[in-house]
Amino acid sequence: MNWSIILAPVVGGVIGYITNDLAIKMLFHPYKSVYIGSFRVPFTPGLIPSQKDRIAKGLGSVIGGQLLNAETIRKEALNPETEEKIRAKISAWLNQQIASDESVKEKLLKVTDAEKLSGYGEKALESCTEFAVRKIESAHIGDIIAEEIIRELYEKVKGGPLGFFVDSSMLSGFKGTIAAFIDRKVKENGPDLIREKLSEMGTGILNRPVSEMLMPYQDKVEVVTDKIMALYREILENKLDDLLKAVEIEKIIERKIATFDAPMLEKLIFGIMKKELKAIVYLGAALGFLMGFINLLW
Repeated sequence: MNWSIILAPVVGGVIGYITNDLAIKMLFHPYKSVYIGSFRVPFTPGLIPSQKDRIAKGLGSVIGGQLLNAETIRKEALNPETEEKIRAKISAWLNQQIASDESVKEKLLKVTDAEKLSGYGEKALESCTEFAVRKIESAHIGDIIAEEIIRELYEKVKGGPLGFFVDSSMLSGFKGTIAAFIDRKVKENGPDLIREKLSEMGTGILNRPVSEMLMPYQDKVEVVTDKIMALYREILENKLDDLLKAVEIEKIIERKIATFDAPMLEKLIFGIMKKELKAIVYLGAALGFLMGFINLLW
């Protein structure tokens, strides 16, 4: 039996397997440069670690510029099937809130912590108090109340014995004094009183069940869903380009990939292309086997 007929293809296959497997490993290994004295060993570090920044920039450009560009996102997001799914989820979420037994505070604590919620509440309380005080001061409430007091007082006395001595013009002389007194008291005590009342209202709202607040609007779910979907389309059609420019997807992907170390990149790529890379190794073995066999024919 001529063993060369079997041996040559087998040796070719083994060589093809080893060389392809080694070539794939050299894409990642070694992770760092290897030196013999001051001489850097060629092909160290591996191709991917040595070109990580360029690869990161290239992937960012491809993904951000070609795969996740505004046109692609808009086309997929405005697909009738996608819109129907989003609409169904919005409607289901709104109905779920209407049926919820949780309080407003419990709902808010799911998206923020107690300390931040308290801080937001304090800021809102201060802003509302300042707004209410400004409105009251600009309304000249002292003049309004003084006017009513004088009118009521005159109505009381004009039909009695004092009516012969007191007329409306006499009482009107006290209007400025009364108005100034009321304005002063409003300025002194108003902020605290308003703040206290608003705080009570806020606490009451936070402790109310969401369902209790939303129940009167349960027949408006479809209307609200329509409005949300209209806003969704408006953003995608007219604002998406600006949003993507502001987000800078290309830069985000580039920065993220640039933070990966060589082992992480290897794990990531092998996780995605493990079967394909193995197929290349086996293909090398098959080609080596075939070339060894062809060599016998020569």
